[in-house]
Amino acid sequence: MKKSKLEKTIQELAASVDGRVAVYIEWDEGRIGLNEQEAFPSASLIKIPIMLEALRQEQVGQTDLNTSLAIPAEERVGGMGVLANLSSDIQLPLRDLVSLMIAISDNTATNLVIQKVTMEAVNQLAARLGCQQTVLARKMMDTEAVRQGRDNYTSAQDIGLFLKEIIVGNALDSSRKEAAFQMMRQQQFHTKLPAYFLGELPLDACFAHKTGELAGIEHDAGILKIGKQYITMAVLTRDLADEAAGREFIAKVGKAVFDTFCQRD
Repeated sequence: MKKSKLEKTIQELAASVDGRVAVYIEWDEGRIGLNEQEAFPSASLIKIPIMLEALRQEQVGQTDLNTSLAIPAEERVGGMGVLANLSSDIQLPLRDLVSLMIAISDNTATNLVIQKVTMEAVNQLAARLGCQQTVLARKMMDTEAVRQGRDNYTSAQDIGLFLKEIIVGNALDSSRKEAAFQMMRQQQFHTKLPAYFLGELPLDACFAHKTGELAGIEHDAGILKIGKQYITMAVLTRDLADEAAGREFIAKVGKAVFDTFCQRD
């Protein structure tokens, strides 16, 4: 009953969007998918597997996240974030760069993390986890790579698999799963999935997520924790005629999921 009602609501919401949408929601007893295996430009959702790979490399002793890195001028890029505008002599631990990559989607931080963990390693992680539509093929704000046909892609189902890895996966130990979850809890942009429920979260609940956007593209994906239950959700859009309408669609899906699982007697 819970699944069928939520599935119907999502289908009705999706029908009103002028653009392409994909949805993947999973919980202990079920899952819902809509175009969930279709490849979409990932925008900043690709930063989720980059984070996971950085934590995995720390776990196996391949990378020290406490190592401080300079922010050279040639690595500073525009778009989201603050590092590009800070003083020239600043240095930050790699762990802080990963946090900035997630919390405020800092593109300069992301590129430094990619340089450290490598694109190849991120793609190998995605392949090991069965994420068949996910590829990291360029750094952030690399317009020349896009012109050459190299871009980053993922699917709603793949993102769901990455999120599930944070909860019950085998790639990370328990402390690093918790680190990933807490990094995503620090997300600063709340106009999509949690827009209509963040202020209604009960005391035993929290929400961790990561957004993404490009021209005509709006994404959000996250983990809703209610007591000991986890619900993962990923909502991707592209070819939007109206980006605000895309954000509204994602927000309504988030509220529908919240209402389904946070009903109180």
